[in-house]
Amino acid sequence: MSRYLLDTDTITLAQFGHAAVVGQLGKQADADITLPVMSLQEQMRGWLGRLTRLTAPTQLADWQRSPSNRQ
Repeated sequence: MSRYLLDTDTITLAQFGHAAVVGQLGKQADADITLPVMSLQEQMRGWLGRLTRLTAPTQLADWQRSPSNRQ
């Protein structure tokens, strides 16, 4: 049994629907895919950084509706 430890770049590609990455991940059992805590922290910092730069209510609403932010 192989396990896959994803780095931050690969996680980001998957979030944005990169066909090759999504296809490869789809071939693996969920239990075989792992995410490092550091990558999760980097993702959260990125999301929070984007949120703090949004000043208008319409910007925030658009960001919340974005499919890439629902991951």
